[in-house]
Amino acid sequence: MTCVLVLPGALLPADLAPEVLRAANASVLAGLARGARLAPLQVLPWELSPGAAHLHWLWRYFGGDGLPTTAPYAWRALGGPALATELWACRPAHCALARDHMALAALDGSPPSPAELEARAPAVREAAAAAGCVLQELDEHWFLSRTEPWDLQVRAWESQLDQAIGPESASGAAVLAWRRLTNEVQMHWEVAGLNAEREAAGRLTINSVWIEGGGVWRRLRPATVRAVMSDEAAVRGWALAAGLPDAAVTPVRERWPEATRGDRLAVLSELLPAWRLRDWGQWLACLPALEARVAALVEQARAAGHAEVRLVATGGEHARELIHTPAGWRVWRSWRAPNVALWLTEPELAP
Repeated sequence: MTCVLVLPGALLPADLAPEVLRAANASVLAGLARGARLAPLQVLPWELSPGAAHLHWLWRYFGGDGLPTTAPYAWRALGGPALATELWACRPAHCALARDHMALAALDGSPPSPAELEARAPAVREAAAAAGCVLQELDEHWFLSRTEPWDLQVRAWESQLDQAIGPESASGAAVLAWRRLTNEVQMHWEVAGLNAEREAAGRLTINSVWIEGGGVWRRLRPATVRAVMSDEAAVRGWALAAGLPDAAVTPVRERWPEATRGDRLAVLSELLPAWRLRDWGQWLACLPALEARVAALVEQARAAGHAEVRLVATGGEHARELIHTPAGWRVWRSWRAPNVALWLTEPELAP
């Protein structure tokens, strides 16, 4: 049995990796065990989702083809009923001018309250209807359903955050309808003055939506994995679509969920927010929590009889695995081991 730990945002840019890893060596980690085997570098498709390499890797892990389909699987993982229609995630966001472009920002520090969502929903519902969509509200989450599929490819939310919104962000025959829907929502919210209270409190305004991840729910191939932990609803939805029972699929927590014998998978995203912002000081500050979580989950997996541990580091468009067998595993021992620096360094991104 294998324990797989996916570490989004662990691969460092080639030009900065030596400096960052020297700081990690001095202040945080003693390193990984000697004797680990470094698997070949994997180059993942990223045309519309640079920076979401972990989603590509996980989508493949569960047997998906092409670009990851996220919205219908997130819907099911969040408790939504079965729908035969196409579903798109509709995420409230903050859109701001950054130098010479518009950039998308999450509202993680100040998420919309139920009252704020209720006040904004009518404009979304009206604009969605004009585009042939129906707004589906699921607790604090919004989705759009369609009976006729959109010919549309949109950058994943995880890729677009803190990045310029441009022509490469969305493409396809339906892109004008997608832009019109977004613009109408922005205009209605602006005219209604819904952000006055947020502006007065110095909080990010909720002035836009990002519509992405569209597709139809389909069952995925049966998996050998028997327990999955991830804070991303889409990943949990993929696990459910692969046949795992609800009790074996959870957000990340201190202990693995109860499950039958088989592989285990956890997605540990402590490094991803700092990686996305290229804040390497914060990246280093997040390492101790990640180290502790990895050590605890590996120890539990070993006690349950898992003979192999795979640490999967992802970055912008690559993934690289460090594989530990029973004889080689020691938790974070020798940071100077030459394969560790190679493992955590991402080659230059394609232009």
